[in-house]
Amino acid sequence: MPPLLQHDAEGETILRGAPPVRIEPDGAVLERYIASPAKVKLIQGPVGSGKSTASWHALMANAFAVQRPWKGKRFRRTLVVRNTLKQIKDTVLPTKRLVMPEKTWGATLISGRPRHHIRMPGVDWEILFYGLDDPDSALEDLKSLEISDAYVSEARYVDRQIIVALVERVGRYPPVAWGGCTQPQVLGDTNPPEMGSWLSVISGQAPMPEGLSREDRMSMVKPADWEFHLQPSAVIEERDEAGEVTGYVPNPEAENLRFLPAGYYADKIGGRTKAEIDTELGNKPGAKRAGKAVWPQFRVELHGKRDLEPVRGHEILVGVDFGRTPAAAIGQCVFGQWRVLREIVTESMGAREFGRALKRSLAQWFPAWDYAVWGDPAGENMEQSDDVSPFLAMRAEGIRIIPAPGNNDWVVRRDAVGEVLQQLLDGRPRFLIDQGACPVLTAAMGGQYAYPRIQGSQDRYADRPLKNRFSHVADACQYLILGGGEGRALFQKAGTPGVGGLPREAPRRQVVVAAGRGRGWGGLLRGR
Repeated sequence: MPPLLQHDAEGETILRGAPPVRIEPDGAVLERYIASPAKVKLIQGPVGSGKSTASWHALMANAFAVQRPWKGKRFRRTLVVRNTLKQIKDTVLPTKRLVMPEKTWGATLISGRPRHHIRMPGVDWEILFYGLDDPDSALEDLKSLEISDAYVSEARYVDRQIIVALVERVGRYPPVAWGGCTQPQVLGDTNPPEMGSWLSVISGQAPMPEGLSREDRMSMVKPADWEFHLQPSAVIEERDEAGEVTGYVPNPEAENLRFLPAGYYADKIGGRTKAEIDTELGNKPGAKRAGKAVWPQFRVELHGKRDLEPVRGHEILVGVDFGRTPAAAIGQCVFGQWRVLREIVTESMGAREFGRALKRSLAQWFPAWDYAVWGDPAGENMEQSDDVSPFLAMRAEGIRIIPAPGNNDWVVRRDAVGEVLQQLLDGRPRFLIDQGACPVLTAAMGGQYAYPRIQGSQDRYADRPLKNRFSHVADACQYLILGGGEGRALFQKAGTPGVGGLPREAPRRQVVVAAGRGRGWGGLLRGR
């Protein structure tokens, strides 16, 4: 197929066969994205990087790349989706009007679901706009559509199932009897997604979460015909001699600078937190707070590290939360410093299956290591579908788990972690977390584990955090910290039994035996 973009005599990039339109992507990533014929292509970049304009240029290139006109016309039907209809009208349509002026391309009808039917000599191009306000209903609507291609605006807000459904629907118009569809494609643009989300994993920016079922893991493996185009950061970090970030300056290699006002990125640095700068300007996956953070003491630039290694001579400690989505936080306390090394996050998994997953993970990560496990005290009593408590189910798998101290007092659990976060030991933080190995817990501590805002209030929040996919591993971290000996003063203040430290009955000398050694999987864990 001939290239979608060509160059005129003056070297300008033009759209072959279209009305007079100049395609001037200011950056190599933008140009590769527009020209890519991949079945699915997504571009991610900082604010102001030209992503949305490039997406419209890519749609125009697709429309005028039709190789087999039927009765002298190129037929095309494009679907444009965004998370809400309001966002379609407020953000998507204004960008479209800038790229495709109504004087040349005609007007978009905005009553109901917006649509634009472009009729030009040799061209019949329908553009449909869907807001995904009700994702379940929208998913059903998509299953009946016959379209040529689709554009997903701000893909970080769109469920994976929607993207997959779009892949199934593109290429169905025009019908084969009319010559078939040229360049069936799903394309999209986005600012950085949340760390640990499906988009951050499938694009290779976050590791595969532990504890997922085989089916869920398969859904996060990038297909061969999907492409992710990552633009350069808009800013560069400035660091001191100790390697700490002290400030930011605009990146001269950022894209789309030619079309931005002077000082655009320099003006956006001030008044932002490091997390906000890293995400919106640095093009790094981050965490958007779901409300008021439970642990405002957490600072990713202070507490977050990469590639933390276990320290010999210090046992592995594990905190476990139960329920329908069990989770584990795994770490060590090394001379008073907490080091969270790994997490296990699951969905729809029973305690026995989770116990097996925990055994496998411990054997893989920490072979021949002493360990101790504490869990949600409610796990002694709550029943699974087989009428067995989670504690009994895990013990049946060889994991000698005991209840975390503190009688499950949530305030004590919260404050025990909060105190560790705000303390220094010999000038070093008492709490470190491996960001790469623990993306969900890092996001939870960065603000996703939060008190939800009370509806109708500007500054009033609930007194308990929101239950979401981040809260379970956050609870597991609390059991880890309490089981490892923190919270003595808090126990005494609350009049709670189990004063700090490791309970006498804690199974302190369990050993993880590597797979293929000792007694194999059946004898993976043994006491000593």
